[in-house]
Amino acid sequence: MKRRRLDQSISLRQWIGTIERLAPEDWAFEWDCVGLQVGDPARSIHRVATALEATETTVQAAIQWKADLLFVHHPLIWEPLRSVTEESAAGRAIARCIENRLAVYVAHTNWDLGSHSMTKHMGQQLNLQQLRAVCPKPHLAGFKLAVFVPEPHLAGVRRAMSDAGAGVIGDYRECSFSIPGTGTFFGGQDASPALGRKGQLERVEEQRLEMHVPKGRIGSVIQAMVKAHPYEEAAYDLYPTEAFRDERHLLWTGRRARAVSAATLAKEVRRVLKCDQVRLIGDPRKKVRTLALCSGGGKSLLRAVASMPVDAFVTGDIDYHSAREAEGFGLTVIDAGHFDTEKSFPQLAAEAVRQVPSLRGLDLKALAVEETPLRGYS
Repeated sequence: MKRRRLDQSISLRQWIGTIERLAPEDWAFEWDCVGLQVGDPARSIHRVATALEATETTVQAAIQWKADLLFVHHPLIWEPLRSVTEESAAGRAIARCIENRLAVYVAHTNWDLGSHSMTKHMGQQLNLQQLRAVCPKPHLAGFKLAVFVPEPHLAGVRRAMSDAGAGVIGDYRECSFSIPGTGTFFGGQDASPALGRKGQLERVEEQRLEMHVPKGRIGSVIQAMVKAHPYEEAAYDLYPTEAFRDERHLLWTGRRARAVSAATLAKEVRRVLKCDQVRLIGDPRKKVRTLALCSGGGKSLLRAVASMPVDAFVTGDIDYHSAREAEGFGLTVIDAGHFDTEKSFPQLAAEAVRQVPSLRGLDLKALAVEETPLRGYS
């Protein structure tokens, strides 16, 4: 069988717009640095390499593979740079990327809050039942556009607004709400009403149509709505909406088929995640069945998890003082490390990109060159 040639090229700007549907940049926490960190948005890309982070090793591997884009989880640039010199590892990585025209795109906490997160994958690896996110997906800041439309034109106006970018909620399109009512208007001498006559008070049965609009699409959506609307002067209201996300969005919970001791669970986590080592906080004899999960660093979530009806918390990056805090809460914690709970990102990211119809022609490679900088010896 002849292998299909992967020869699709798209602009980096198109890539960003598409990936935004998987992990909107607005989902990221305020302190985070996500999005395009190196590269020209107008440049075409064909080969995309995925990695946990843009280290010198992964950058070199991507260059050797002749990648146009390195898609990573951990930001290469965390703070505003005053200089890019080769005296630091980050500076050397940035310099190599620029020299070889390798773009770097980051999806960090916005990826963690989505349905392709490493936390969800960790729960699947542990064969947990009733696996679910503690909170629904974050709510993006934006605007609510409400427009008043006569019933026969409702579908046309809704479709026009949708085509311009309104009504997107997660994986769903054309999301809207409408409710009937009676509109009135009195056309002046220079008016040309689409319904009724000028110079008299008219009553029209209308629908109040509401749709969410991202901030960057307001102008386009209003323009499309006005063009599709039958009235000479379309009446509409525009309301700002607040974003909602907090650290509990990072948590997933699940249930084991049967209870085991905390010590047994720790050994299972080490085996399944292929960790160099794990650390256990709490009584190793305690029976555990329901688990809370957070990949990467979960020490800031200890108080939230302690208030949940779970038996143990599997995460990473628990330091000494956080361990004492967990102990004080009576919380059983298994620390499997930051790297080992997130090292699945390259493969998960590649799989997620392959599932997007408009990106299937890209050449993708999940780099397998990364190792944890922390090694344990016994």
